[in-house]
Amino acid sequence: MRGSRLAFRTFAILLAVSASAMIVLMLSSALGMRRLYTDVTLQALRQTATALANVSPADLSPGSADAYCHNASSTTALRITMIASDGTVLGDSGSDPHAMENHGARPEVAGALRGLASTSMRQSPTLGIRMAFAAAPIRDGASIVGVLRVAMDASQLVSGMVPFMATSGVVAILMIAAMAIASARIGASVTEPMVALMDAARDWSSGILSRRLRRFDDPELAPLSDTMNAMASELADRIIGMERQGKELGAILDAMG
Repeated sequence: MRGSRLAFRTFAILLAVSASAMIVLMLSSALGMRRLYTDVTLQALRQTATALANVSPADLSPGSADAYCHNASSTTALRITMIASDGTVLGDSGSDPHAMENHGARPEVAGALRGLASTSMRQSPTLGIRMAFAAAPIRDGASIVGVLRVAMDASQLVSGMVPFMATSGVVAILMIAAMAIASARIGASVTEPMVALMDAARDWSSGILSRRLRRFDDPELAPLSDTMNAMASELADRIIGMERQGKELGAILDAMG
């Protein structure tokens, strides 16, 4: 029973340490993959916004801009918005542009008005959900006459991560199971010799010097079992010799008496 408790404690400690390390590794990998996936998606949105801005109509009237946004976003999950250089919304594929507030202060729009294709991840005041945005300047020669913005629901980023997370979870479970088996074997390899030594020491202290240890399978521990058995054998021989000498001394004393 004592050996079982020791083996279980050793197994539990090894498994807990291994599982904790694996969980930390998987979480850090998941966070890194999420960051990479988000960066790649934002880069793709930036390229899309730049491409659409490059082929945007020369006529930036509200009617023409709104029609372009709807045509460009058809059969996609993207939301496309065209914005004038003063921040006025000229067209939007998801909402009525006339009901939308000035977008000049939006981070990605402000960056595009400065001539840089820009991205951001934030809560959309119009839709009330977290979205990924990319905006690119619309140029007329050297002048920036407007901004074309592309947006997508940020939840699509999460859904894109589901296959990776599921695969990572399965791998983590399999690795933890493998670690559990390895921990059990390691725990047994450590505790079995210790328990055998304790049992043998108890018998030897009780005077059962005929008890011998089974030779340990571990090549590092095998000499220990041999040494302990040799020590017990030598101790038994000495006790037998002392008993024989005692009897001889007793016989001599009896003869002298």
